[in-house]
Amino acid sequence: MWDDLYEAPTDLLNQLEERGNPVGSANVNEITAELFHDPHNRPTQPVKNICNESPWIIETTFAPDYSAGVHWHKNNTLYFIMNGEMEFGQEEPLYKTGDIRVVNGGYSYGPEKPGKEGVTFILISNGGPVDLNWSDIDTPPI
Repeated sequence: MWDDLYEAPTDLLNQLEERGNPVGSANVNEITAELFHDPHNRPTQPVKNICNESPWIIETTFAPDYSAGVHWHKNNTLYFIMNGEMEFGQEEPLYKTGDIRVVNGGYSYGPEKPGKEGVTFILISNGGPVDLNWSDIDTPPI
């Protein structure tokens, strides 16, 4: 289904096949948001942990005045912009409601800046939990 956006890792495909066809449901509006933990104690925004196994999924809302500095994630990530607008640095377009952004793990970008009304997005991490690595502290591999 997402083959044109992202090639799923073989181990994930195998896990999904082993599970068969279970059906579950959840309502993201009923999940309590918690502050995202940054080991370097830099400011973050609250996140809703939708799924704590592969694929790891969070939803977050950035307040209009929040900005996340230049950083990278260890795993490939997909951003689904649910409401609002988001900048990911000068080299990328402005992402708007409905846009999807696909990023290779290890690629450094930023700063992330929400639009005037803030932004809500869902982030999916393929290969491991959602992490946050500041490029000025941890050298990005790409």
